[in-house]
Amino acid sequence: MTSQVEGQIKVVGLGPKSGHSTYRILVSHGKHNPTLFAELWEPLERLGCSYEHGDFGYQLYAVDVPEKVGIEIAYAFLERGEQKGAWDFEEGHCGHL
Repeated sequence: MTSQVEGQIKVVGLGPKSGHSTYRILVSHGKHNPTLFAELWEPLERLGCSYEHGDFGYQLYAVDVPEKVGIEIAYAFLERGEQKGAWDFEEGHCGHL
C-alpha cells in the first residue's frame, strides 16, 4: 500500500501475502540479444512466470513467479540465463514458503 507524502509516494504497508516471488532481470543495451533472451525466457513462461518491462538506459524486467511454480526450478532457469550471458538477475522478494 502506498500514500502520497509531501508530493512523494511512500510505501506505508504491505497487502496480504500471495505466495508469489519477484525477481529482477537486468540487460544492458550492449548485451541485449533478443533471440537468446526469448530462447531462455520461454521455459519460465511455460512454467507460468510473467514479467513487466521497462527501458531505463538498460532493459529491466520485473519477473513474477506464481505460488504454484517451484521456486527452485524457476531460480535454476534464471541462473541459466545469467550463465549464458543473456541477463543478470537479483531477487526482489521471495514469497514462496
